[in-house]
Amino acid sequence: MAADSSEATKVVVAFLDRHRERGMVYGFRPFGDGFVLHPVEDKNRLAGKPVEFRVCKAVYFVRTHEGNRNFKENKLQLPPILPQGRKVSIEYPDGERTVGVTEGFNPSRAGFFFIPADPKSNNTTVFVITQNVNEIRLLGAAEDGGDKVIRPRAEKGVYLPQARVDAVQRILRGEPMEKVAKELTVAQATLVEWRAKFLNGGAAATRSRARARRSRHAEEAARRSGRAQAAPFVPTTPGARPTRGSRSPRTPTRPWTGRRAGPSPSSRTTS
Repeated sequence: MAADSSEATKVVVAFLDRHRERGMVYGFRPFGDGFVLHPVEDKNRLAGKPVEFRVCKAVYFVRTHEGNRNFKENKLQLPPILPQGRKVSIEYPDGERTVGVTEGFNPSRAGFFFIPADPKSNNTTVFVITQNVNEIRLLGAAEDGGDKVIRPRAEKGVYLPQARVDAVQRILRGEPMEKVAKELTVAQATLVEWRAKFLNGGAAATRSRARARRSRHAEEAARRSGRAQAAPFVPTTPGARPTRGSRSPRTPTRPWTGRRAGPSPSSRTTS
């Protein structure tokens, strides 16, 4: 779901620190690092502020900013008729749990769009930030017909590479490792491993083994391709030995005079 950049969409942004902000977005893109949130009254798009996905719980696309305080939304039961998609249950870090459907879910992406089960909900669509969710339960998606459960905040393999880098940088800035580990629900030993990899090889070293292996293969292929290309022509002085990586120029045996070479006058025979 990529909104038209010329059309304003009402949203309510829920942050991890539990505060919320209302506003408008133009051309929401789910594949970047964040988006720009504009105040409701900002008709000329002059007062927008950038918001990073990593600090958000979810982005709610709403019918109205006011909502209906007297309406009790059904968040835990799926209705008999649902929009097309995969049934899913989500548990947020603050304990909220809700059910609905999603058209596509990939744990390696920043987030995914989720349609609430209650058709009368004020939320038409929710963009869920994958790495900030306690549990994603894909209902009936397991091979045995059961639920497939993914815990992004607890399972190391689902972490995005940038999330690991962010955690290491927080520790290097002086935040207690125990606090970071508790917030991310990972073992302190895991943070120690990420920090060691980061200090030894930079941000690229915190990637998963599979990603690092693919990167090494790509770099090796690039090096082989570079070696296969012809070395650049480097002019050298006559008699000088060519340097490594250069080619000696082809020196003509006689200077070019503009005429084709023929037999010398002394060698001509007269009849």
